[in-house]
Order: sequence, then C-alpha cells, then structure tokens
Amino acid sequence: YGDKGKDGVIEIKLKSSGSNSLMLKQDTSTLIDIKPVFTTAQQEPQFPGGNNGWKTFLENNLDASILAKNKAPKGIYTVTVSFLVDENGKVSQVKAVNDPGYGTAEEAVRVIAKGPDWIPAMQNDKKVVFEQKQNISFRED
Repeated sequence: YGDKGKDGVIEIKLKSSGSNSLMLKQDTSTLIDIKPVFTTAQQEPQFPGGNNGWKTFLENNLDASILAKNKAPKGIYTVTVSFLVDENGKVSQVKAVNDPGYGTAEEAVRVIAKGPDWIPAMQNDKKVVFEQKQNISFRED
C-alpha cells in the first residue's frame, strides 16, 4: 500500500456466502463483523410486554423530579433517544438526538441503557439489528 498505508490499512472483503454482513480485516489477526442496521423492518423490535410494558417501564424508572431538581421553568421537554437493538435483543449505542436541557437527555439515556433485552426485529424471517428511536417527554407544571 506504500505511503498511503503507512498509518494502517483496512481491507473490506465481501463474503461470497450470501451473508448480509461485512468482515473488515484490520490486520492479520483481527476481524470485525459489521452487520447492516435496519431503520424499517417487517417486524420492528418490541419491548417485552409490548407498548404497555414499555410505558410502565419508563414510568417506573424515569426520575420524574429531574426538572424540579434542575430548576427548569414550566413546560414540556421532549428528548429523542436513538439506540440499537441487536439480533439477540441487546440494547446498545444509546444516545440523545437532542437535548432540551435540565438533565432530561441524560436521564432518558440512563433509563433506556439500563433496560432489559428487547424482542429483536425481523426481516425475511431473520433477526436483524435495528435502530430504534423513542421520544420521551418530561413535564414541569
């Protein structure tokens, strides 16, 4: 690779087995499996217990006093949280897409990150990695 490869090289080799993943070869001893991330699927991931279970989990685990503790003015503060649900239902890469302030983004991320495994998304009868987005609203009266 000459001078272009002096800081290292990443080779991308597609598998010919029909797999939907890429293997990145960083060096002769390390392979990284990269799977496609779906934002739509025939069956999206589900929280155990469905929508009612999700609502109950959020109500029981979010700190409803976060706005008062941080002296937020009256109003509604909505955080959009993005996270991945992998083929085993594990939640990862939890991050706030926006931050309305007063600790709301951190609180939303904390609760989703500590939650249980989900039922994975399905595409063509296979479990897939899915990027989920969730709005969480906090209200100070």
